Parts: sequence; structure tokens; C-alpha cells
Amino acid sequence: MYGFELIKKENIKELSAEAFLYRHNSGARLVFVKNNDENRIVMPVFKTLPTNDKGIPHIVEHCTLCGSENYPLKDPFNTLEKGSIYTYLNAITYEDKTVYPVASIDKEELMKMVKVYADGIFKPLFLEEEGIFMQEGIYCNYEGVNGVVLNEMEGVFASEHKLLSNSLTRHLYKDCNYKYYSGGVPSNIKTLTYEEFKEFYLSTYTAENCFIYIYGDVEIETYAKLFSSYFGESKAKLADTEINVNNDPKPVKVRAGKGAKGVCGAKFACADADSYMETVLLSVLGDVLISGDNSVLRQAFVDSGRAVDVSGGYNDSVRATNFSFYGEGIAIDEFKSILQDTLEHLCLNGIPEDKLKKSVDRLKFYVKERDFGYKPTGLFYGLELMKGMLYENISFEPLRLESALDKAQNADYISLIKKYFLNKGVYGYTVDEQAEVAAVSLPINDAPLKVFQSKKDREEILNKIPSKKLSEIKAKPIW
Repeated sequence: MYGFELIKKENIKELSAEAFLYRHNSGARLVFVKNNDENRIVMPVFKTLPTNDKGIPHIVEHCTLCGSENYPLKDPFNTLEKGSIYTYLNAITYEDKTVYPVASIDKEELMKMVKVYADGIFKPLFLEEEGIFMQEGIYCNYEGVNGVVLNEMEGVFASEHKLLSNSLTRHLYKDCNYKYYSGGVPSNIKTLTYEEFKEFYLSTYTAENCFIYIYGDVEIETYAKLFSSYFGESKAKLADTEINVNNDPKPVKVRAGKGAKGVCGAKFACADADSYMETVLLSVLGDVLISGDNSVLRQAFVDSGRAVDVSGGYNDSVRATNFSFYGEGIAIDEFKSILQDTLEHLCLNGIPEDKLKKSVDRLKFYVKERDFGYKPTGLFYGLELMKGMLYENISFEPLRLESALDKAQNADYISLIKKYFLNKGVYGYTVDEQAEVAAVSLPINDAPLKVFQSKKDREEILNKIPSKKLSEIKAKPIW
């Protein structure tokens, strides 16, 4: 099928679906979850684990949707957004991957949007137009240093919690690539060059590092033909990084600027996403410990009277899953003591049965009702699949999440606490001191940006992305 060979096929009872895995002769892979769901989704995915804190994966994600060879518009994404019927239209940079999901209940609209996305991903204008990189990433003019991603990240890192979280991550994974922040740290973004940016794209956005996920009532041949036209000759695949963990009891001090409230935090490395059943159980445990309204750790800190506010949760959106916990208004020694004492108490006395049952039931309801908030069902399961499948764990197990949760009630959670939390992890706290940041001097270099922004979109190119007319929209509801 247009260079795709069927590798694996399974029946997925929970989704009334058949799941197919294909490999293209270029090295690209495609997974198709075929069922009668009219809320269809197509999602190209790339491994984009960063090698520094310059935010290159994030900036590439922004730039891909700023014009392409067949759609040389300044903002084709905005054109799609204003004139298309979609249930999801976005792009997201995670810590180790970038995804480009598009969903629609209209088959023609879905293909229209996927064509624009595919061309932007594989034939972007930013390889020739430096102004796109400057607009979305970084540039300097007489008003200062700016850029969409730079400004976004300056807002993110204005958060005391974010500064602490980033420092804990760097400490926990200090010997592997997961220590870097794919979104970009502002001071590091300012050192990024156009040449580095292009080099990352050319080495990463290749067929060998691409996974196409398709879900729903879709004619797979049309999409196989479309994507195969972009896949070139096979190249060397990027090596998967090892996940090395550093458990260090010595707390890290984080200078969060004048006026910092003082937040304590802990972060624990948990299961590799390849161990999918463990990640499901850790999701339940995370709900029991902190996410739920009546969670054990939250209650312990409230009862202590030592913390003003507590928060945290289990992050399973990446291959290197982790758990974090934060407390405001408490000294780091007390924070660590209460946290570890509570975990030891659970190991000795067990988790209260009612709390465990409530958490399992809550997650079961969430899955069985397909209550995924803003995410279409197909997107939720696609993201679940890509956690491990992108890294060679060729398993359809995440599509059977309901069955996994059926086993969760009687699982051994005490062993998980001992394995990942008890006397493990890294700790840190913020102080109201200004961090020393090396000054970055950039020359005035916004000429390419002015050239790009001065261009006018031609009418014949705009017409290549036709807007859906109101009279063409079906009034049929989707159940």
C-alpha cells in the first residue's frame, strides 16, 4: 500500500476497533485504529528529545505552520482555523516528542487540513525564510529581544513553581537528555542561531523518526498515498537516549526573584512508559496521593498545619514518567519529613481501601464515559499509544485501558511506593533572591523579519485552502 507493509493487526474490543501497524520502506511507521467513530483524527508524531535548553523543538513546531512549498502563506494555520470544520486543530511540543493532531467529523475537511499540515511539516518555508524563525523564535530590534516562543517562555518562567520544577527535573535527570526543557529556557533561547535551528529540523523531521497515527472511519489508502509522497530515502534513525536517574537527598536552592513566596518541592522518577500497566497503576496512585480532593498527602499536610497550599501529580505524558509534589509556606526539612513519614505510614499500614476504590472508580468513569475534556477520543488514545510505541514498544496495550483499570483495584501499590518514592527522588525550595543570569548581547538583526512580514498573501494561494460554507455544513448531530 504505497510503500507501507502491514506489520501487526489486532482486534480492540474496548474501542470496537481493529488496530493496524504499518512500516513504510523509508522507515516511517503508521498506526491505524479503524472503527465507526465519525470524529476522525490524523496525527503526525516526531521524536524531538532536546539536546539543550534553547527551545528548538518548540520553535520548530511553531514555524512548521507558517507557510510551506504548496501553501506559501504567512499563516496557513490561521486560515484553516477561521474557515474549517474541526473538533481539534493544534500542535503540541512535549518533553520528548512533537505532535500535530487534526480532527474533524467531515471527511473532506479533514483531508484539506491534513494536506496543509503535511506540507508544512515536510516542506516548510522556514528553511529559506529566516524571518519565520525570527518571528516565532527570536530576533532583536531597537525595542529589544523578542519572538513568540521567547515571550511565551518568559511568561512561563515568571512562575515560582515552574522555576522549581525545572530545577528539580534538571537535578533528577542530570545525566541524560531529559534534564533539558524542550519549551526553552528564556536565557538559553537568546543564544539560538538560525543554523542550529535548521540543523535540528533536518536531522529530526525525517521519515525514520516519524509516526503517523490515524483513527476512526477513514479511508486509510488516501492518507497512506499522501504521506508516502513526502517520505524520501531511508536515513539513520536517531538513537534513543537512556533514562538515567539521580536520587539525591540534598535539597536544591532555587533563586526565584524578589517577592518569592517560598515553595518546597519533590520530584520522583517513575516507570518508563514501556511498562504501560505500571503507568496505569501510578496514575491511580497519583490520584490517591495528591490529585484527588481527599488525597493522602494533601490531608497529611493539612493536618500538620504547616503548609498553606499543596499541589502536584503524576506526569505520564512522556516516556520518562515522573511524580511531583509541592508545598507552600513550609520549611524544606519539615516538607521532606512529612512527605516521607506519610509514605512510610502507607507502606506499614496500607492504603485506605475507600480512597483506593474512589480513585480507581473515578478513572474508570473517565475512560468508560470517554470524558476526555477538550480531547476527542481518538486523540486521547493516540497520545497514550505514542508514549511507548514511538520508542519501539510496539504494543496496542494502551488501547485496552479499560481492561487495565479493571485490574487496578487489587494491585500491589505498596511495592510501587517502595520502588519509586520511599527514600528516593530529589528535593528543592525557592528563596526570594534574584538569580544571576548572564547578559546576552544581540545585534539588531530584524531585516529578514521585516521582509517576511511585509509579504502579502496572493488570492490564488488562499483559494487553495477553501473555507467551508455554512450551507455545506450537515445539521446531523454526533452522538
